[in-house]
Amino acid sequence: MRTEHENEKPKETTHPDDREKRHEFTIFIDATKYVVDKTSMTGADIKALAHIDAQYQLYLEEQGDRPDKAITDTEAVSIREDMHFYAIPPATLGREPVRHHPWPSLTTTSRN
Repeated sequence: MRTEHENEKPKETTHPDDREKRHEFTIFIDATKYVVDKTSMTGADIKALAHIDAQYQLYLEEQGDRPDKAITDTEAVSIREDMHFYAIPPATLGREPVRHHPWPSLTTTSRN
């Protein structure tokens, strides 16, 4: 014999906010797609996810004419859908390229 309670659907035990916290976001790091279920990540978390060297500088690509934002390792970033990040090796920021040969280029002279 069944009681009325046995025929009822089980009540949802999760709070609506809990479902939102489990939302998955698609982000891109150096043009590679990643799906994350966190609403906040540090710069170090983002680099670790993409196996980026800790010495690299992480940037958040901004929309339009706004300059891209440098993200430090300890800075928390609120994750949103379709965010784009990229990393740059430290040696490429503000330095002139290193010349491999310090000698002046050799020129040939013709003898007449």
